[in-house]
Amino acid sequence: MDSEPGFLLPPLQSAAGISFRESGRRDSAALVLLHGIGSTSSAWRLQYGPLGEHFRVVGWDAPGYGESPPLPDSAPAVEAYAQALARLLDAIGIGNAILGSNSWGTPTAVCFARVHPQRVRGLVLGGPTAGMGQASDLPGDGCLGRQGHRHSARCEREAHRRRGAGILTLTPIRGQACQTA
Repeated sequence: MDSEPGFLLPPLQSAAGISFRESGRRDSAALVLLHGIGSTSSAWRLQYGPLGEHFRVVGWDAPGYGESPPLPDSAPAVEAYAQALARLLDAIGIGNAILGSNSWGTPTAVCFARVHPQRVRGLVLGGPTAGMGQASDLPGDGCLGRQGHRHSARCEREAHRRRGAGILTLTPIRGQACQTA
């Protein structure tokens, strides 16, 4: 099965201090895949072939994962990951892209979209992580923790209903919200 063309893992490359894998034609619309905690660009191995038929697919190794060195701060804010993503996209010539994420790749995707909206053609959020905290931290409606964390898909749907359409602000890593410039 692994020998079928759609399942071959593209070779690891590096730019702007970030390792990544790439498939598809460079002149196609870009689809950038952001993995979750404990994963790497190889997690997308089943997507590179089929999606590469339609898109320029780039799967990064987030800083501190795979072959990418960690960010300098011992507890980096999500903005640091979003800026690392911007540096990678600049280095490989991608002006705008569809961002696809899994789990903890979602906070980076959402923050990147908030900080660089002109660079995001769309968001595909798979199994998104919206925050962290304990149920005991929750006040009244059960949706916001002490630091504004969103805790569940139900809370996200309720917040979306209250606000109308648009990008939701998620509080991802270590209670640090993404700040816009």
